[in-house]
Amino acid sequence: MVRPDHLSVYFKPQLMPSVSIHVLSIALCLSSGFQQGYVASVLNQPYLQIEKFINESWVERTGLPLQRDVLNVLWSLLNVCFPIATIIGQFLAAFLCKKLGRRGTALMASVLYIPGIISCAASKYLHPYFELLYIGRILWSLANGSLVVQALGVPFSNDDLWPYIFLPNIIFVLLTMILFVFVQESPQFIMEKDGNKEKARKALAEYHGVSVNNPAVEAELNICEESIAKKNEKIKSKTDHHSVTVIFMPWKANDACSRVYRQAAWLGVMVKIAYVFTGARCLRAFSTFLLYDMGGWSYQYALYGTFITSLLRIPFTLVPVFLVDRLGRRPLMISTTAISFISLTTMLIGIEIGPSWKVCL
Repeated sequence: MVRPDHLSVYFKPQLMPSVSIHVLSIALCLSSGFQQGYVASVLNQPYLQIEKFINESWVERTGLPLQRDVLNVLWSLLNVCFPIATIIGQFLAAFLCKKLGRRGTALMASVLYIPGIISCAASKYLHPYFELLYIGRILWSLANGSLVVQALGVPFSNDDLWPYIFLPNIIFVLLTMILFVFVQESPQFIMEKDGNKEKARKALAEYHGVSVNNPAVEAELNICEESIAKKNEKIKSKTDHHSVTVIFMPWKANDACSRVYRQAAWLGVMVKIAYVFTGARCLRAFSTFLLYDMGGWSYQYALYGTFITSLLRIPFTLVPVFLVDRLGRRPLMISTTAISFISLTTMLIGIEIGPSWKVCL
């Protein structure tokens, strides 16, 4: 039998997601994951046309063509701009969130997308200034739709249309900015920055689709206040060592708490490294080059092959969602890394043997 004092657990007012929280979720997806996929993949299919444009710009300036090795380095640097600028952007975001709030930072990031996109698209028409591609890509990556851009890459990968592959993303950027305008700032940021409890209460109520007098809103607000109080009281962490010392100098930070932090930090680093070495990012950025230059496919088939590869990522991304609770994270990571190793080995064998083994790619 359920005791009377436990009845309140079952009849306690519950906070439910509202339209505002769904709008926020869509805006965050479009401004983060979608943009990351778009900027990482946008150079993949029209790479031949962009390489040709860079070489022609150099010839127009100097009268001499670029050596193939130099052109490969310039092309690689254009791709490397993305992860480097993303790292810088992540550090800037942490600082700006404290000053502008999460919504303000997201809006500023979205604004940065537009000059980056326009710089990339306009570079061809302002030749021989191919450096605009690099500037635009850095701006775009600082603010950080794989499937959308791969679909657009099939018709846009030619000498005349390749600059326009950058432009459709402006539609998604503008949509993101509009969505962010209509959502409330983070309640916790409002409490930390302004100390305005009523404004934070209103934001919480709107996100959960209830009235400001709902008891559940008051409970959530108390949690925010407790979190802020703990943060203010916590001048030092439980360990007296700096985070760099904890991670990189185990002989100086050898207390129990430091060991736990260090193990967790290096576990995160190794998981990230394992993901990078699966080859997923290389395929996303260089699959057309892999199929056409190294695999011996026709250029048109390479474009469609890239699109199909991106299309297949959707169902394969969902597979771990259904398996992670049954198998566990560790076995799933080990098995998927092994599958990636076998797949990459098969591709290398196919490249080494030549076009007769196209199917291996």
